[in-house]
Amino acid sequence: ALVTRLFGFQTGEYGSSKEVDRGMYLEQLVIWLLILSATKGYMLLIMINASGPLINLSNALLAPFAGEPMVKLVVVMICFPVVLNSFQMWVTDSFIKRKEATDDPSEVLAPNPKSHAADAAAGGGSQTAADTKRRHRSDASPA
Repeated sequence: ALVTRLFGFQTGEYGSSKEVDRGMYLEQLVIWLLILSATKGYMLLIMINASGPLINLSNALLAPFAGEPMVKLVVVMICFPVVLNSFQMWVTDSFIKRKEATDDPSEVLAPNPKSHAADAAAGGGSQTAADTKRRHRSDASPA
């Protein structure tokens, strides 16, 4: 809702379902890149200003691997980045994916499963890929 008011478009919408409007896509891409750049700048400021506590935190987290430099390298170069990048991707996706209009701000990050179940029972709502496969299988099976 805020993005729509500020920029005049709904995030995740790029035109009709058959053709992508390149202008809408590029506009959203530029805004996302600006937000991403600002995030990196904020992270740099945090790392500079909070270097002492961050060093203490890293020492505490890596203490179990003190005698194993190869394990420490795997944790630092693979495990931490996978976890942190997954978290960042999840949060980013929560903000930019296409959402149905809702007046309940709590449904933006945590949709109400009861409302989706009620929609499905009433014949509306969205279907999962598994629902579609089940429906197609039941349509194709002999009676």
